[in-house]
Amino acid sequence: RTLSAGFGALIGAKIISEVVQLVNQAQQLTNKLRVVSTSTTDLKNRMSAMTEVARETRGDLDGTITMYQRLTFASNRLGASSEQVAQVTENLNKLMTIQGVQAHEARSILLQLSQGFQSGRLQGDEFRAISETLPPILDILAKETGRTREELKKLASEGFLKPRLILNALLKETANINTKFKKTSVTLSQGYNLIKTELLAFTATAGDLQMFKDLITVAFRGIALVIQILAGAISAVLIP
Repeated sequence: RTLSAGFGALIGAKIISEVVQLVNQAQQLTNKLRVVSTSTTDLKNRMSAMTEVARETRGDLDGTITMYQRLTFASNRLGASSEQVAQVTENLNKLMTIQGVQAHEARSILLQLSQGFQSGRLQGDEFRAISETLPPILDILAKETGRTREELKKLASEGFLKPRLILNALLKETANINTKFKKTSVTLSQGYNLIKTELLAFTATAGDLQMFKDLITVAFRGIALVIQILAGAISAVLIP
C-alpha cells in the first residue's frame, strides 16, 4: 500500500508540474496582451479575440498572441485599429495553415515580418525569409502592387514594400484566404493546438490565478508527505 502511494505521489507530482507550466504560460500570454491594452476590460477583450483567432485558425495560442502583440506595436504608428491587427493576425495564421508551415518556420515568419513592420519596410533578409517560407504572401503583394513576383524583389530592395501596403493587401485578401482555408482539414498537431488553446484560455481567464498557485502548493506538500512516509517505510525494511 505504501509503495502504491509512492507511485501515486510521483504521478501526481508530474501532473502538478504540467499544471504549473500551464499557469506560467497563461500568465506570460496575459502579460503580452497587458502591455498593449488600456484597461482590464480591454485586456479581457483582446484575450477573447486572440483565443477565437487561435480556435478559428487551429493555430498555437502563444504564437498567435505574440504575432498580435508585435504587429500591434508596429502598427500603432500606422493608425491601424485593434480589429484590423486581429484580422491580419488571423489571415497570417490561415496562410501558414494553407501553406503547411511548421512551428519553427512560423516563428521565423513572425520575427521577420514584425521586424519589417518595425523598420518601416519589408526588404533584405526579411523579404527573402518570408518569400521562401510563405510564398502565398508574394501573390497577395503582387496583386496589390500590380507587379509580378519577380518585380517584387526589386520593389523590396527599393523600400517600396511598406507596412501600410502589406497591411492593406492582407486585409483585402480576407475573403480569398477564408475560401482556401475552408479546404484544409485538421491535422494532429492542429488538434493538439485546439486542446492546448482551451486549457490556456481557461487558465488565463479563470480570474484569480493565485487560487491555482495555492492549490498547487497544497498538493505539492501532500505529495512530499507521502514520499517522506514511503522513504521511512523503505528505510525500516532495508535497515533493521
